[in-house]
Amino acid sequence: LQYFKAFGLTEVRSFLLMYDFVTQNGGFKKKVLADYTAFIKANPKSTETQRLEKILEIRIKDVLAQWQSDVRSRKQTIINSSGLVHGAKRTLTKEYCYVATDKILIQN
Repeated sequence: LQYFKAFGLTEVRSFLLMYDFVTQNGGFKKKVLADYTAFIKANPKSTETQRLEKILEIRIKDVLAQWQSDVRSRKQTIINSSGLVHGAKRTLTKEYCYVATDKILIQN
């Protein structure tokens, strides 16, 4: 939830992606948020999809080279709601009955 808020995200898929980064990859280094903030300043009208892809692009640099393809595929599947996860075709929104782009309302 803290990363979801820190990155200024709003959608269900974004929350799921943050959860996946924490549980599967150990979260984020401060530099990721700093690089992301610079991207947002340069691209204030970026879509949530573009923002998620940028987070992935920045964070994947901290993943061991041997795992980058697998991690990228898994994360892209969450972002796009379908794709390959460990070689298996998945459609997450149908499997788990959610709308990926629904907004999440967070109280402070």
